[in-house]
Amino acid sequence: CLCVCVCLSVCLSLCLYVSLCVSLCVCVCRCVSLCVSLVCLCAFSACLCLNTSVSCVSPTKMAAAPVDYTYEVSESLLNLGKGHPNGQLLPLDEVAAGFAAAHEHPEMLLQYGPDFGPPELLHHIAAVLRDSGGQPGATEDSVLVTNGSAHGLVLACTVFARAGDTVCVQDPAYFLALPSFQERQLVPVPLPTVMASSNCSRQDRSEGSGGGRTRGSQGCSAGAGGPDLALLESRLESGALTPRLLYCVPFGNNPIGCSMPEADKAKLVHLARKYNFFIVSDEVYMFLCWDAAEDAESTLSKDQQQQQQQ
Repeated sequence: CLCVCVCLSVCLSLCLYVSLCVSLCVCVCRCVSLCVSLVCLCAFSACLCLNTSVSCVSPTKMAAAPVDYTYEVSESLLNLGKGHPNGQLLPLDEVAAGFAAAHEHPEMLLQYGPDFGPPELLHHIAAVLRDSGGQPGATEDSVLVTNGSAHGLVLACTVFARAGDTVCVQDPAYFLALPSFQERQLVPVPLPTVMASSNCSRQDRSEGSGGGRTRGSQGCSAGAGGPDLALLESRLESGALTPRLLYCVPFGNNPIGCSMPEADKAKLVHLARKYNFFIVSDEVYMFLCWDAAEDAESTLSKDQQQQQQQ
């Protein structure tokens, strides 16, 4: 009996020892796990603090840093990636006078304006379009003031197209126009640019007052070109292409710099009427074409002429 008791006592001691070892191992594993968790938490906190400090400090540094609006042009390199005019050519005095005049009507400052734009501005824009913009029928009712060309392009896509519609785009195209089409879920289809042969003589292109805006007398420019209308017409006739919109820059195309001939603009309007699609004509550079024809007209003017003929 004594031997049995001794054996049982030894077995119990062994069990207690094994249990103690297991408990010790569990404690060690928990400590290791806790240490790893603490390390990960510290690393995450450090990254979070770093990102927070960057996001909080950067705007402060940017706001505190002086903004340099000077226009520096290197003799060997001119950045054409942005449409920033020469700062010395900006009418800063006129802008300052306009702000000073606005103080005479404080009740209108920082308030919501008319939906289509201030009446005085609409009247002025319509007058410029009639006198120099090749749109003799322009009125205040036909003008809508937008927050830049991108805003106008988004409005056109929203009003005249729906998701999944096709928009023909002259290739290469203005790079900021493509995101507007993609945001509206439109399908852009490129149309290659065809350069037209110019019949203007050097004398025609060089006539005009010294240093002023010269215009060719034969209605063409040294860089005449536009979308391949022959290809467009063939695809329209076959039914392979059924666009809802066609986007083009007929004056001083960006990035090529060519201008669409008058005959091509009339042809494009004819195709749009025949196959029922809208032309989004971005004519922002109409007044910057130095050798454009005197009788150069906007795409809208061509459309109005064809409408009257019908």
